[in-house]
Amino acid sequence: MAAQRDDTKYTLGSVLNHVLLHQTLIGQEALLQMEMAGDDPDVLVGCTGGGSNFAGIVFPLLGQQLRGGKKRRIVAVEPAACPSLTRGQYAYDFGDTAHLTPLTKMHTLGSTFTPPGFHAGGLRYHEMAPMVSHIKELGLIEAKAYPQLACFEAGIQFAKAEGDFAGAGGEPCGARSD
Repeated sequence: MAAQRDDTKYTLGSVLNHVLLHQTLIGQEALLQMEMAGDDPDVLVGCTGGGSNFAGIVFPLLGQQLRGGKKRRIVAVEPAACPSLTRGQYAYDFGDTAHLTPLTKMHTLGSTFTPPGFHAGGLRYHEMAPMVSHIKELGLIEAKAYPQLACFEAGIQFAKAEGDFAGAGGEPCGARSD
């Protein structure tokens, strides 16, 4: 749509390397918080659409691992309706459907791929960020694709098992009557 307007410009976001690196502030903060809690994860699981949120939490911990630190299992989870890491080709492709961006090597379903509609709108991108694609190719992460309804069901199961939506007196989680 932006390409059709003279007063509007289009730019990619979450798949660009500088955006991924900016997001690593999240992972660096998580490292500090885990250190304060005296904990260190064995497994990291993160959703992937374009890759920025996943890279944000994973890259600092992966950096520790690559510098000789603890080895972790890292799993990138993507929607089965748009499975760029699990079913896409690692190749040069355009980052946009209008073919205005430079060619970049990433996992791609093809720049003309249009995924079906599903709830996770931000996860509907046809490619994966170059750096996330590269660490997948190096075997540093795993990738899994799941259908959205299975994810919703798992979320409800987790909430029922781990969450307390109402205390004994019916108050919201965390509220106390005493």
